[in-house]
Amino acid sequence: MSELTVPKEWEKINISELADVDLGKTPKKKDYRSDGLYKVVKFRDVGYEGIDWSKNKDGFISKDTTKDLRKLELNDVLITASAHSSEHIGRKICFVNKIPKNYKNVFYCGELLGIRAHRDILSPKFTFLYFLSHSGYKEIQSHVKGVHLTSGQARNMTIPFAPYEEQGQIIEIVEQLFSDLDNAIENLQKAKDQLKVYRQSILKYVFNKKWEKVDLQGISESCGGFAFKSNNFQDRGTYQVIRIGNVRPGIIRLNVSPVFLENVQKKILDKYLLKPGDVVISLTGTRKKRDYGYTAIVKEENLLLNQRLAYLRLDKGCLPKFFLYYSWTELFKNSFFASETGNVGQGNVGMKAIQATKIPLPSLTEQQEIVSEIESRFSVCYKMEETIESSLNQAEALRQSILKQAFEGKLTEEWRKNNPKLISGKNSSKALLEGINAECEALGNTQKRKK
Repeated sequence: MSELTVPKEWEKINISELADVDLGKTPKKKDYRSDGLYKVVKFRDVGYEGIDWSKNKDGFISKDTTKDLRKLELNDVLITASAHSSEHIGRKICFVNKIPKNYKNVFYCGELLGIRAHRDILSPKFTFLYFLSHSGYKEIQSHVKGVHLTSGQARNMTIPFAPYEEQGQIIEIVEQLFSDLDNAIENLQKAKDQLKVYRQSILKYVFNKKWEKVDLQGISESCGGFAFKSNNFQDRGTYQVIRIGNVRPGIIRLNVSPVFLENVQKKILDKYLLKPGDVVISLTGTRKKRDYGYTAIVKEENLLLNQRLAYLRLDKGCLPKFFLYYSWTELFKNSFFASETGNVGQGNVGMKAIQATKIPLPSLTEQQEIVSEIESRFSVCYKMEETIESSLNQAEALRQSILKQAFEGKLTEEWRKNNPKLISGKNSSKALLEGINAECEALGNTQKRKK
């Protein structure tokens, strides 16, 4: 366990002595359905705020397939116990603060570890807060084998064990501090949203003129990306392949899952090698979220364009930045998504629709003036966003600092001085543990006599 300096009145003990610790069980794939009265909580449903009950697809089973599954109860703590990579185990954790009444029973699957605290000695919320802390995460990680945390391994995890009354004090203080912190984070997020609205108002203002509109086909060369074979990708090479996940509004993220090619045919290079100044646009995504239609200007050389993306190589009469900023307006987005095709989940906009899109085209002098005005105003927004992001990062660091102080006894230091009777004698952690051991020993002797 990560070495915490706990108060002398506390103990460190295996979680299995204070709680029932069990992996869930996963139903057979064929038994899942998307509605019913018997709900199965999965990895996808678990989060800091609690369980997300809205995801119904393949989230239910019938009554006759519930045998041997692990039932979920109020105040259980759920921790992710399986993942594609070990560092993600223990990252998602939730406290079960409600179970909807419209379900007859709720179960949790085998990729989740359930901890059910013995509530007369260990508070479930205290357990949740500890494993939410960095020290708790490191304790989980120390018992991971490969990409799994088994029940047997998890039962050997240790936890700081405070006197029961002090556990309640810790929870009360932490929850109040977290409430203040969450309010601050909410206000920061609102400020971010307001900046998005402000940017749109800037774009609407500068592009709100009656200019002549032209088809993109008439002022640019355009091309959809190539379906490069993923089994040819390398970790290093001369040419980096730009995929749809690399493109976000205004930026090509070269450091996100980079893949490369070395030996590329000349005819492929001639058609799909990007040039600085090209505008890249993503063509497919989720219809509901509309998480595509993103545009960004190419700044680097030796970049190849993958499928699901297109580039626009604008004529000298249209500044790439002018088109980029126009592509962020609601006018362009409405035109872009008006050509959307595809099924319910997946959306797609084809090359013909892109080429037929009309954009305003004032003189180069006006274009430059518009670009300068936008960038001047946007620079203020970007600085404010940097400040907000820094504050959000500090807020999460502060959350961990609060938890560290809580489990080192610093938040309740004054309370311990004022309430010595509640942490000593029969109320001490040591006395509680001795009582547990005595009960276990008595139970063992009784079972021997029965035999």
